[in-house]
Amino acid sequence: MRPGGAKPPAVPYVPSTPGELLLDALSGRVGVFMGRQSKRIFMRPPGGGVEWDTDPAWVLRAPEAK
Repeated sequence: MRPGGAKPPAVPYVPSTPGELLLDALSGRVGVFMGRQSKRIFMRPPGGGVEWDTDPAWVLRAPEAK
């Protein structure tokens, strides 16, 4: 169980192309899809920086910039 009883999105997004902009719904961070290894998705901040991994169940397509 996640803090506060949070549940993953009902329909997570499945990225396929490195460079796609994604939302890590668990942390609230937007990142660039770098790849997948085993059962983890790897993302990096859009301007560059330290890569992080997340559970694919928590990944959504990033909202459009306005």
